[in-house]
Amino acid sequence: MTKNNRFVFSLLLIFIVLFIAGCKDKMGGTYSMTIKVTQGGTAVEGAIVTLSEISNSKTAAGVTNASGIATMKSTEGWEGVFPGQYGVAIKKTEVTTSATPPPGTEVDRSSGGEDNAYTVSRELLPAKYGSARTSGLKVTQKNEKGQFELDLSAN
Repeated sequence: MTKNNRFVFSLLLIFIVLFIAGCKDKMGGTYSMTIKVTQGGTAVEGAIVTLSEISNSKTAAGVTNASGIATMKSTEGWEGVFPGQYGVAIKKTEVTTSATPPPGTEVDRSSGGEDNAYTVSRELLPAKYGSARTSGLKVTQKNEKGQFELDLSAN
């Protein structure tokens, strides 16, 4: 390789590295998005927020922290969300375990059923928010950082 070729190759390599470094925030085509979830003005911690793109099959998800803020991540593995309009589903489930069965549960005592642990789950948010089809909540991610606040009513 001549000196001239090495110089051109080095310049090309530097250009490629700088190009990739400049695009790293946009790799995958996603943009950062946070969604703050409140209910009656109070932050909802531990809720799972799921986005389903209305016109395509892109999805994203996040879990709210103590401040009610979920940092969304595309389910394709990218940090952030692809541009588009999304329906929003929000669920928060409480799971409890006890030694006594829930009311109405039949226990087969002949097989030692009385020593079992019983798990009961219940939704802590109104059921309509559990599906993007019924929640009535939508967000639009543009080609920029997105920040949204969604207050859930008690109805």
